[in-house]
Parts: sequence; C-alpha cells; structure tokens
Amino acid sequence: MRLRKRGGSGRPKELEVALRAEIARLTEREKVLRDLLIEAHEQLIRRDDVVARLSEDVTNPSRSGPAGQPGVLKASAYHELVKRIRDVISRTVPAGETVLVVSKGDPELTDLQDRRGWHFPRGAGGVYAGYYPADGQAAIEHIEDLVTQGATFLVFPQTSLWWLDRYDGLRSYLETRHEKIFHEEGTAAVFALRATTQRTDADAGESSDSRAKSSPAPGPDGRPPLRRREKTDEGAGRPVGPVSRGPFAS
Repeated sequence: MRLRKRGGSGRPKELEVALRAEIARLTEREKVLRDLLIEAHEQLIRRDDVVARLSEDVTNPSRSGPAGQPGVLKASAYHELVKRIRDVISRTVPAGETVLVVSKGDPELTDLQDRRGWHFPRGAGGVYAGYYPADGQAAIEHIEDLVTQGATFLVFPQTSLWWLDRYDGLRSYLETRHEKIFHEEGTAAVFALRATTQRTDADAGESSDSRAKSSPAPGPDGRPPLRRREKTDEGAGRPVGPVSRGPFAS
C-alpha cells in the first residue's frame, strides 16, 4: 500500500506571494517615514535660519526693516514678547478665527493653538512672503485679498508697529475701515478685520435716506399714490405724447 504525500506545490507558492506583498508594504512604509523625517529636518533647518536671522538683527539693526526703523529685541526679550502676544491673542480673538501676524517668518508667532495663524505678508502656499510691501497701497490691497480668503484679525507685534507710521494710509485705513480691539506699547496692536463687501453704518444710513426721498409720500388714505401710466399706441406699446406724472411722483 502506497502513502500519498500530503500538501502540494500550491501552498509554498502562496506563502511566497504573501511574503513578497508584506515586503513591498514595509518598503513603502519605510519610504513614507523617510520622507517625513526629511521634511521634519528641513523644517528644523528653516527654523534655525529664522532664529539666526533674528539674532543677526540684534547686532545689525539695519537688517530689521527699511532705513530708519528700529531693530528687534534681544533673543530673551523677544521670546518673552512672543509669549505676551500669544496671551493677548488668546484673550482677544475667539477660537477658530484666522489671524494674520506680521511675523518676519517666525513660526512661533503663527502657532496659535485653536486659532489659525497666517504669516503677513503671506506668500504662495501659505508661507512667509519674504519681503515687505512696496508701499501703503500694496499693504492695504494684500490685507483685503487675505480677508476674502478668510482672514479675520491682524496682529502687529511690537517689533512691527513701525508699519503703522511708515506705510502711508495704512493706520487710517485700519482704524476707519476695520476696528482696533487692542493696543499696548511694548506688546502688540490687534485689529478685527471686516469683510471688504460690508458697508458702514453711515453708508447704510445714506442709502435709507435716499430710498425715503425717492419713495412717494402716502395719500390721505395711507396708501401710496398710483402713478399715471403713459398712453400707448395700441398694439405697438409705444408712448404717444408727453408723460403725465402724478403729484407725488419723483
């Protein structure tokens, strides 16, 4: 009596296929982890560059902005300023809002916990633009563009308060078109940004007055008077002769 061998050639092949699939999965995961590590490393390098640039500003104030503007603080004082600014934002800006910060690219100033922090000026992809606006009008136009994208607040840290004096028309624009909700020398100024399509109360009042003037006065029975229609040539719908208007028509 002969014994048949159990199993067959199929099972080793199935194991080989499963093993190859697992190796491919682990290889792909390794690639993803490697890319994440590279990205984290690049972020650390960029942050080191920002810190180095700020440190350079301490010893070379002329690098901090256009000619005649003050330099930045020493590193320790600057870190304390960042903490104060974050505290101000947490007290004045509701959670979930989008906050523009004149940041010079410092990620610490846009890390606002449960609020979205955007660099200002803001470049493509949401990164710091890397340059100052050419003039006051350019700064205003950039603000309005970011408002249409969802920005609701604008913060000027102490190190950037000179913007309000240097850029012609910027301070007036922010204080009349928007609302200053916080200002403390040595810390920051915070503005609540209004949508560019929102009209002021004065505009709304003028519009109401215009409508009131253009509307006819009511008749003795309290109803608005009827306007007399133009006589028309039947079939053609064209007016014939001068128009006769009612005594209350505008």
